[in-house]
This record gives sequence, C-alpha cells and structure tokens, in this order.
Amino acid sequence: MDKIRIGKDNVYQIEVNDNGDCIDIDLLDIELPVKFVNASKTLKRETKIYNEKVEVLEKQYKDNIKIYLYKRIDLDRAYCKKMREMIDNLFGEGTSQKVFGDKNRIGMFDEFFEKLLPILDNVQLNFDKIKENLLERYNPEVKL
Repeated sequence: MDKIRIGKDNVYQIEVNDNGDCIDIDLLDIELPVKFVNASKTLKRETKIYNEKVEVLEKQYKDNIKIYLYKRIDLDRAYCKKMREMIDNLFGEGTSQKVFGDKNRIGMFDEFFEKLLPILDNVQLNFDKIKENLLERYNPEVKL
C-alpha cells in the first residue's frame, strides 16, 4: 500500500502535561487566525454570560445558600463545558483532556491562557520566519 505523509516542518509543538502530550499548532494552517478570533470571541461572550448569571444567582438565592450552591455548581459545569469545547475547537479534539484531565475549575482556563500567551509570541516569531523562507523560496523578488 502506498502512503503519503504531509510534512510537519511548520508545526509548533507545546507540551501540556507531565505525560509528554503536546498541542500542535500548524503555522501554515489558513484556518488558524480564524480559530483564534473565534476562540477570543467565545471566551469573552461566555465569560460575560457566566458572570451575569452568577450575579443573578447571588441575588436570587442570597437567603438560601444550599440552593445557591447547587445552582452554582450547575452553572460552573456548563461554563467549564463551553470552555473545553472552545479549546478543543481551537487546538483540536481532546486538547482539553490532555491539558486539564478530568478537573473542572473556573480559574484553570484563565491560567491556561495566561501561560499560553507568551508561547504564542514565540509562535508568531516562528511564523514570521517561515513566511520569509517561503517568500524567498517561491518568490525571491518579494521582500518583507
């Protein structure tokens, strides 16, 4: 059987756990910028909705902590599920499980993106270098 494997020369890998699992970012994927924009929009929208719902719960159940806690747990689960889906849409199915395992905490998503931002700066530098190399290879007259 013949096989074709497309090279991974332009893939940036980020190790995400102690097991050596990685996130692969294909720097030449034309969908990558769209995925990042969509993820950013989803993060802002869902966080705003979550915070608004928390406020409503706090007011609505201020005199009944037991019901508040049950409702808050449901709200937190739903938010975690949406954040995991957003991360999987951005980096590929199963990424959230690699990064977070079976844990669900509201703050873990902020922590993930805070740690990811400096790495994404390196990704951009690598992307700029790849873009220059491609232009030199395929169109030596064009200078950036």
